[in-house]
Amino acid sequence: MNLRMAMCEALVDGWNADWAMTRVVAHAWILSGKEPKDDDERWVEARKALRITYLPMGALAKTWIPKNMPNLNEALWAGRQRDACIACAQKTLGVHKSRPLQIKVRERDDRNSWGTVK
Repeated sequence: MNLRMAMCEALVDGWNADWAMTRVVAHAWILSGKEPKDDDERWVEARKALRITYLPMGALAKTWIPKNMPNLNEALWAGRQRDACIACAQKTLGVHKSRPLQIKVRERDDRNSWGTVK
């Protein structure tokens, strides 16, 4: 698994467990199966994977995600399944651009629409 996909999973796990970004980045490196040469490479590659210029070490995942990935924040607060949240993060980072996200029930169900009820 590459680091960008691992960061998507680590962000979702970090949001659920209320981790700091240091732990999120460490978890992403473990998920990717790679080992960085030093701490500088660890953070530089993490910033490249997230396509940002600054990654605060002490920030919590719950405060970093709303500022930088608002669609993922909405999916997490809505209580979506883990796979749907990971897909939302991957779509935000451009990993899978054509992957469909979870479809809401009201978009499919027209039993309660005004045309049917009248």
